[in-house]
Amino acid sequence: MNDFDILVSIPSGSMMSRPQHEATALIQSSGDVPKSVRDMISSLKTGVYIRGLATQFRLSPDKVSVIAFSVLRVAYGKISLAELSTTLSSELKLSSEVAEKISREIEKKLFAPISLELNRYLAQKKSGEKSVVQKKLNMQNVLDLKDQRQAPRPPRMPGS
Repeated sequence: MNDFDILVSIPSGSMMSRPQHEATALIQSSGDVPKSVRDMISSLKTGVYIRGLATQFRLSPDKVSVIAFSVLRVAYGKISLAELSTTLSSELKLSSEVAEKISREIEKKLFAPISLELNRYLAQKKSGEKSVVQKKLNMQNVLDLKDQRQAPRPPRMPGS
């Protein structure tokens, strides 16, 4: 196993295996994740665990980075833990049973220890997104009284 294989098995390193626009969009939307989440997604132990999980379920080594990137997407709130098994099933072309087993293992070993901080972070992120949308909606509902354009005059009828 070379250094690149090890790096892409770590969730934060898995972005190297993705198109740049996808990785950039994920980073920009991540916000300020809690330290426990940052530690998990950048840990060599997490990478070792994900590689072991892939071996346990007899997945090819190229699938490891897909699992790691899916873990990263959950940590950043792009997909929920409930959507993880569906995501793994479709992206790895796995049966739903196998994807569900992998998802449960990931939830139990990686996300359970940080669930309190992760849920708090995701709730704050969600409420922040709602407030931005609400501000945009409020701005659309404001009548700009400084903009006093005159209504166009109706066309004159011939002979008037």
